[in-house]
Amino acid sequence: MLYDPYYHHRRSIRLKGYDYSSEGYYFVTMCSLNRKNLFSYLPVGAGLAPALQQELSNPSLLANKSRPNHINSVSGSNSSSLILTRIGEILDHQWKEIPANYKNVTLDEYVIMPNHFHGIIVIGTVPNELCSEDEKSSRNRTSSSGRAPARGAPTRNEKPISNDSITLGSILGSFKSLCVNNNLNYIKEQKLNEKGKIWQRDYFDHIIRNKRELDRIRIYIKTNPYKWLKDTKNRE
Repeated sequence: MLYDPYYHHRRSIRLKGYDYSSEGYYFVTMCSLNRKNLFSYLPVGAGLAPALQQELSNPSLLANKSRPNHINSVSGSNSSSLILTRIGEILDHQWKEIPANYKNVTLDEYVIMPNHFHGIIVIGTVPNELCSEDEKSSRNRTSSSGRAPARGAPTRNEKPISNDSITLGSILGSFKSLCVNNNLNYIKEQKLNEKGKIWQRDYFDHIIRNKRELDRIRIYIKTNPYKWLKDTKNRE
C-alpha cells in the first residue's frame, strides 16, 4: 500500500529486520504538523499546467522519460500550478543538498505537496533490475572499458558522510532537523510570531524492489498534484 495521508500521518511503517543502510531505492513520505498546508499552495482558480495534462493522457510517457538527479514536480519542471511557500522553499533546498552531504546518495523524483512531501532517495549503486535499458547499456559500456561508473551526486561538500555510517533514517532525520532549524532562524531574524515546528512525527517508507514498481511510484509522485486537485476535500 502506498502513502495515504489519512492512514499514515501518525504511523511509522518499517520492515522488521531490514537493514536500512542497504543499497537501493526508497520511496519516502513526510507529513506536515497536524497535516496543515504549510509547504505549498494552489492559487484560486489555478489548474494543472498544460504539460502535465498532456503527460497524464499517456502515463507511460512519465515512466519512460529519463530522470535527472533532482526533479521537483512543483517548481522544477513547471508540471503543476502548486507554488512553494517559504517553508516549502526550505524543504526544496535542503532536499537537493542531501547528495552533497552523503557519499553515494542520490535523488530521484520528488514533489512538495501542501501538507506532505514525497520523494525517492537512492543509497549506493543502483541495482541492475532498477535501471532503464539506456542505463544498463551505459553501465555495460563502462564495465567493458574498465572505468568506474560515474555518480551523479554533487561533490560540493568536502567531507561527505560515508555510506558505512548512514541509514535511511539518519538521512531523513538530518533533513527534517535542518529544515526546522532553517525555519527557526528565519523566524528569529524576522521577529515573527510563529512556531517553528513543521513536521509530523516520523515518516513513511517503502523499499522499491524492481523497475516496474519504480516506474509506478514515479508516476504516483508525478501525478500527486493532479490527485490533489481532483480531491474536493483539498479545495478551500
